[in-house]
Amino acid sequence: MSGTGVHGLPGLWIDFQEGSMRARAGQAVVGVELERQENGQLTVSSRERVVEQLRSLLGGSAGKVRPRAFCAVGARGVSLRRVKLPAASREETRKLLRLQIEREFPLAPEALAWGYQLLENGASGTEGAGRGQEVLVAAVKRAVVEEYTELLRECGAQPLMTLGAFARTQLVRGGKDSFAMLEIGGEQAEFTIVKHGVIESVRVLRGPGGSPEGGTGNPQAARESVWRGWAESVRARWSGSKLYLTGEGARLPALRLGFERVMGSGGACEWLDAGLGDEGSATIVGLRKVWERSGEVLPLMLELESAPKGESARTSGRWRWAALLGLVVVGLISVRYAEGLVLHGRLTKRLAEVRAYRDTLPKKEADLAFLQHLKTNQVPYMDALFALAEAAPAPHVRDGAEAQVENGLKYGGYIAKQARLLAQRDDLDLRALPDDMDYKSMSALSFEAREKLTRIRPATLGQAGRIDGVRAGDLAVLTVFLRKRRGGRRNRGDDGVDI
Repeated sequence: MSGTGVHGLPGLWIDFQEGSMRARAGQAVVGVELERQENGQLTVSSRERVVEQLRSLLGGSAGKVRPRAFCAVGARGVSLRRVKLPAASREETRKLLRLQIEREFPLAPEALAWGYQLLENGASGTEGAGRGQEVLVAAVKRAVVEEYTELLRECGAQPLMTLGAFARTQLVRGGKDSFAMLEIGGEQAEFTIVKHGVIESVRVLRGPGGSPEGGTGNPQAARESVWRGWAESVRARWSGSKLYLTGEGARLPALRLGFERVMGSGGACEWLDAGLGDEGSATIVGLRKVWERSGEVLPLMLELESAPKGESARTSGRWRWAALLGLVVVGLISVRYAEGLVLHGRLTKRLAEVRAYRDTLPKKEADLAFLQHLKTNQVPYMDALFALAEAAPAPHVRDGAEAQVENGLKYGGYIAKQARLLAQRDDLDLRALPDDMDYKSMSALSFEAREKLTRIRPATLGQAGRIDGVRAGDLAVLTVFLRKRRGGRRNRGDDGVDI
């Protein structure tokens, strides 16, 4: 595949690491240091630098053709699972894997970018029916792959992604062997364990503080301290005899010697140059080997889960109809209440008129009852009264007499009742209340009357009746109490006042 440039296939090779990006197209190689936010996403300035470098690498070809970009992503956030499935076609295998992912992974398939590799002891299609198939599944959060995909599409490339750890393992001759591999970068290392040619685990190793350059005043001593920490982590997790070192740091003899001292005599460390030449990245060389062997379909190719064909359009249509229906309902409700707001002033005025007319109804009913009484009974003295009114000396006197007679007939009963009430009030004002009366002990009184009588202490029943809250029933209770008090005094022979 040497010499395939931008106009050939596949066109572009990219190695995305945590802190750097290295890309190659033809004989041109570019590298960019990456800066990330707290959530792991690239900063705006890093995105701009990546886009600028990739566009310069592609030159003018991106606008004419859409070159494929074979990319490798780092191990941060990657999860691996080995699952067993019944023998099935490729389409059915992906459906079965989707169900397995829902069971095996904490996130739904829609929240992941995932890919798979059929292992050789499995079977696919109709061959080997009954034996089933074993599958290696790799998954990472959707946001990681989405970010790289957006960058590459912005540059006019068609991205195809897999794991960088998987690409590097293709550099080892004898694919059925068991070994470990350590990709050493500037601030971290990726540790991969392979058993019988299949990746078993991949993890990220970091130094103290995240950087081998910091922590002490001596950068070399700090770097060696980080390497020792990485070597001890490898020894704790790997007991095999083969450890391959890749990356920029693996070129240093001091690092290999340090690893061999920590690993002991049973382990051998080897820098895997694999004919890197001017490629400068074991991951990119591994990617090219994967493409040579697999062609367009990469093993463990990370893909974004999408809705089934047609489902997105149907869902969008349903939402549009639901939104339209919601607007219609809101409009109808708004029109109904808008009419009330517009007519509020007129309705308020009309309501006040109706209430005023209702207040006049009792007087009109009383007048009607009086007239009905006169019409039915034909009072005998009415003729004499009208005759006397006609004999009045002057019109204004006659009119006054008629009004006086009419008022006397209409309101005579009411006037007599008011006279009786005035007489009763005067009688109540003459009935004195003792100063030592204990109102609170009179349970027959209402609670409000007991409180107000105790606080105000009126001198007579008339004053008590004019207190707000003291009702006619309370006055009756006081009257009964006074009568009982007067009767008690007479039985004892006391000289009391007749109340």
